[in-house]
Amino acid sequence: MQSDCSLVLDDDKNQLLWTSPTNGLGDNCFANLQTDGNLVIHNDRNEVVWSSNTAGDSVRRTMSDITMATLVLLSAALLLGLLLPSSMANNILYAGDTLNTSQSLTQGGYTFIMQSDCNLVLDDDQNQALWTSATNGLGDNCFANLQTDGNLVINNDKNEVVWSTNTAGEEDQYILFLHHDGHINIYKPIWTRPNNDDNSTNRKIAMVTNN
Repeated sequence: MQSDCSLVLDDDKNQLLWTSPTNGLGDNCFANLQTDGNLVIHNDRNEVVWSSNTAGDSVRRTMSDITMATLVLLSAALLLGLLLPSSMANNILYAGDTLNTSQSLTQGGYTFIMQSDCNLVLDDDQNQALWTSATNGLGDNCFANLQTDGNLVINNDKNEVVWSTNTAGEEDQYILFLHHDGHINIYKPIWTRPNNDDNSTNRKIAMVTNN
C-alpha cells in the first residue's frame, strides 16, 4: 500500500505487475480485506476509492471432517506462501501436488501426514491424532493428491481410490492449507491479479473461497 494511495504488486526486480487505479485519491490510504471477501481501499476520509467487487457470504461451514471455508481472509503469511514455490511452503498443497507415503505438511505443532499404513492423519504437537481418513490397511504406498477439480483423493498402490473429500468442482488453482490452529481448508481463488486481461503473468492474490 503505497503513500500515493496505490496498492501495488511488484516482482523481485521491483517491476510493476499490477496496480490499483487509485494514485492520488487520498492520503494515509489503507487496504482492508473485509469478512465478506471484498478487498477495499479507503482514503483518509474513509471514502472507498477502490474495491475488488468480490463481496459474498462471510459464514464458515464444515464439510465432512475437513473444514471448508466459504469466504476466508488469508493472512500475509498465506500471500507469501502463494508466491513461493511448493518446496518452500511446508503447510500448503497445491492443485496437482501429492503427499506420498511418509510425506507431510507442517504448521506450528500440527502435522498432516500420509502414513505408511495408508492413513492420512492430522496430529497435534503431542502426536495425538485429531483426525484420520480411516483408510488404515487399504493398501501400500498410498498417496494423497489434491486434484485440479478441488477433490483431495487417497490412492493405494493399485491406483484405487480409497477415500476422498468429495469436493470435486470446476477445474481451478485450488490449494489445501494447514492453519496454525490445526484446521485444514481447501480453497480456490475468487480474485486474481495480474490476470490475462492485464497482459502479464498470472499470479494469485490471497482471496479465496471453497467450491
